[in-house]
Amino acid sequence: MLIYIFAALIGYLLGSINPAFILGKILKGIDIRKHGTKNAGAMNAFKVLGKKAGIITLIYDFGKGVLAMFLAYWLIFGTYNLLTNIIFFIPSYVAGIFAIIGHNWPFYLRFKGGKGAATTSGLILFLMMLLAIKSPSNIWAVFIIFCILELLILIYFKDLTILGLSASPLLLILAVKYSPFAILRNFLIFFILIILIKALLGIRLLKFNKIKTKFWRKILRLAAVIFPILYLFISKAQVLWFTGIVLCIILIPEIIRHVMLQSVFSKFWQRLLFKEKEEKMKISAITLFLISTFLIILIFEKNIAIAAILIMLFGDMMAGIIGKAFGKHIVVKENGKTFEGFLAFFWTGFFLSLVLTYFINLNIYLLLIGTFFAAIAELYLYKVDDNLTIGIISALAMTAFKMFI
Repeated sequence: MLIYIFAALIGYLLGSINPAFILGKILKGIDIRKHGTKNAGAMNAFKVLGKKAGIITLIYDFGKGVLAMFLAYWLIFGTYNLLTNIIFFIPSYVAGIFAIIGHNWPFYLRFKGGKGAATTSGLILFLMMLLAIKSPSNIWAVFIIFCILELLILIYFKDLTILGLSASPLLLILAVKYSPFAILRNFLIFFILIILIKALLGIRLLKFNKIKTKFWRKILRLAAVIFPILYLFISKAQVLWFTGIVLCIILIPEIIRHVMLQSVFSKFWQRLLFKEKEEKMKISAITLFLISTFLIILIFEKNIAIAAILIMLFGDMMAGIIGKAFGKHIVVKENGKTFEGFLAFFWTGFFLSLVLTYFINLNIYLLLIGTFFAAIAELYLYKVDDNLTIGIISALAMTAFKMFI
């Protein structure tokens, strides 16, 4: 336990060193968090402080997570087989994760730092390099192509958030295909923590920017994970009965909401759970989600149904948080959906369904297809509530392509 605490402390302290803030004070006597995009990160340093300060910030922010991993391993084990063994050493991952935490929440800046995009991207690139070292030689070609693509993405979008979000799924696919279980286990732990950090940071940014969102809805949504979990252990008929009962319970306040529009209960229910636009809708998003879940379980094969529900549940949730908090590049003007939200959906949905492969027999390529079609549906099917369509489309895509894979 002391080793993990030591690694976390190393990572946090290295991560909390923020060149954008420090150089802003030294060069211009300003708090960079009050200028430009108001983010204490590399891209804002380029805009506010100039190229030299931007390059210094980018190099350190990009490498601080990797530096934390190296330092933690070196201080505990020395230099013995550093490059080949660090990928198996869990405290090194802890140090890297806490470098991101230190960057996002530095203690001396009242826990208001950057977004951690450069640090996350640097760690992902480093892990891919380690994976290439531990894998067959042909993965080096994939690694080089990946680096070129990420460089082109950075040049085109000038956004490190997109860089990190686009890199994550590819790293996971390569890890599944080429890595032994010990490496894949560490990668999965790493990505679980990354998802949690991004979600917490996104919620913080939404509150800071005073973007209205009802987090009770998000918490209630997480409770829906009970449906796919139960389906792992009980029969189809039993889980259908359970889902049907929950749906009927939700329909009671739903009916009251429409029949007794001016009642105290109706107003309380609307303010607690529903978006403003849903208050005038005939059916709420929560009810539509439960109807979709029931239909998916009823119609589709067990493994596909479980994966589709998880993709719908977590992908949509992260797309909402990341899209609102970090979204800059709008894809669909009619609904304000962003490319960042799309990547967050794909990344989260694919990752969490990938974890399922330890419990269900489902091909990784089917998961990719199901996640991709669900993410596309979340973007473009805005005229029909996505709580009804996303999961069904994901399940349909996996069912259709199953005969070819």
